[in-house]
Amino acid sequence: MFIGTKKPNQEKINREAKINKARAYFAMLSSGESRIDSEVLYLRIKACLEGAGVGYEALDPNGKKTGQEMLGDIERQCCIKKAQQIFADLATTKFFDIVDTEIDLLKRKMKKAKVGYEVLDPSGKKTGQEMLAVLEHRCRENYIKKAQRVFADLATTKFSDIVEVEISLLEKALKKAKVGYEALDISDRKVAAEMKAELDRRVKKNFICAARSDFDGLSKHQGDRFLVNSYLNRMNKKLKTAGVGYEVLDPTGKKSAETIEKEIRALLPDESVSRPIPGFRTVRQSLACCGK
Repeated sequence: MFIGTKKPNQEKINREAKINKARAYFAMLSSGESRIDSEVLYLRIKACLEGAGVGYEALDPNGKKTGQEMLGDIERQCCIKKAQQIFADLATTKFFDIVDTEIDLLKRKMKKAKVGYEVLDPSGKKTGQEMLAVLEHRCRENYIKKAQRVFADLATTKFSDIVEVEISLLEKALKKAKVGYEALDISDRKVAAEMKAELDRRVKKNFICAARSDFDGLSKHQGDRFLVNSYLNRMNKKLKTAGVGYEVLDPTGKKSAETIEKEIRALLPDESVSRPIPGFRTVRQSLACCGK
């Protein structure tokens, strides 16, 4: 009997248990079937090996590979598992907002692991061509979801201050998905022409909302010639893009374009004694660009 001390072989048993646990985690990493994140599995492997006081070579039960070779296998399997996780995520469209980033990361992980698209199938039954087709389908669904999200946002005017950016995102998403405007209809009932007309209506509403915001800014900074010029240029550009006149700046719809123009001119600084700022339109030129 040993009192207060471990049995002579207990330390060896504990070490072997930790090595076996590390090997089990490595097997989970290699199989691609575990739902545990690859980085977590790697950290668990590392902790078990450090606890056992051994290197990565202990992961090879045959004792043929070096620690560097086994570490390379771990890194390769981490890349493959990460690619598989991204591939699975793309099926849910939950990351549609960063789909480009996800696709780029997936391809970089596959390139680092030096593998083809066939590894995206954990069962190993499908070819690289088949998995590439599935990947392209999932990417297309994500791009469509992204375009539909932007289309929905444009109905609210909450992003009216960056409407140009939103339109660009929508158009790029549709182009990458290789679909037309009909894809914006989640009910799948309307044709492309109908959805394009609705998109134009929403875009116009956003430009008008943004122009009104600039008009408010113009009113608040009437004493600052630099800001007046900036607000006026932006406002006129948005009105021109929307194809409307100054009358839309009145939310009540009671004032005419001429009345609004008089209000704008009253806010302008007297340029008869001011030197033009190089690189900027004068406020009179800004009015002229809108046909005023």
